Amino acid sequence: MLLIGLALGCTPDRREPRRVVTRAELIELNRRMVSRDSALIVRYSDSLGLSTTPSSTGLWLTVHRPGNGKRAEQGREVELLCTVQNLRADTFYHAATDGPSRFKVGDTRQPDGLREALGTLRQGASATLILMPDRAFGLIGDEQRIRGRQLLRYDFEIISVE
Repeated sequence: MLLIGLALGCTPDRREPRRVVTRAELIELNRRMVSRDSALIVRYSDSLGLSTTPSSTGLWLTVHRPGNGKRAEQGREVELLCTVQNLRADTFYHAATDGPSRFKVGDTRQPDGLREALGTLRQGASATLILMPDRAFGLIGDEQRIRGRQLLRYDFEIISVE
C-alpha cells in the first residue's frame, strides 16, 4: 500500500501550465468588445430609425420630448415610467406590470449611464437610452432579472422630480 502511494506521489504532473494573460491582451479584448457592442448599437438604432449617437462618455440617448419641469439633478428624487429590455426585446422591467420606478438621482443601485442621462433631462422628458454593459450593470447584472454583460435599452418618461 505504501509503495502504491509513493509511486502515485512520484508521477510527474501532466497538466499544462496556466497561461498568464497580460494587461495588453486584456486591453485589446476590451477594445474589441466595445467596438463590437458599438457596431451592434448602430445597426440596432438604424433599424429602428433612432437618431442616436454616443456622447463622449458612451451614452446613446435619443430625446423624444425634452420636458420643461425641474431638472433631474443629483440628489433629487425622480419617478419614471420605464421599460428595460435587451436589444433582442427581452423585457426585464415594464412600468405596466412593475409600476413606476422612484429613486434619488445618484442612487448607486441604478446604472451610472441612467444616472448620467437623467441629469441632462427635465420633468416631462421622454427618451430612449441604450447602455453598453459597462454603463449598465457590467459583468454581474442587477442580480435580479438582468444577467451580466447586457446591452440595455431604457424607454422612459420622467413623471416627477422633487
